[in-house]
Amino acid sequence: MRYYIDFASDGAPLWHMEYPYANETMTEVSREEYVRILGEHGIVVPPISLTPDQQLDLLLTQLQEDNKLLRAQLTATIQSNQTLEDCLVEMASVVYA
Repeated sequence: MRYYIDFASDGAPLWHMEYPYANETMTEVSREEYVRILGEHGIVVPPISLTPDQQLDLLLTQLQEDNKLLRAQLTATIQSNQTLEDCLVEMASVVYA
């Protein structure tokens, strides 16, 4: 996909378009420039649609990060419970000694 912007005399985007073919009447810019320039003038450019494989890769990455976090939380909870159990055993031995 090619990205084109036609600028007004004050530098504001007068016309913009995403087009698969060359357009000689407008200025061609990169996608990053296209998003940046339009964003500076309050025009929101929706993200590029992902292919199903890209969506699965993104989902897999997010799930792996979530899994890593959940494993760390579970480990911390187990350690905390073990510490509390040790404290209760020690307190019981003092009280009932």
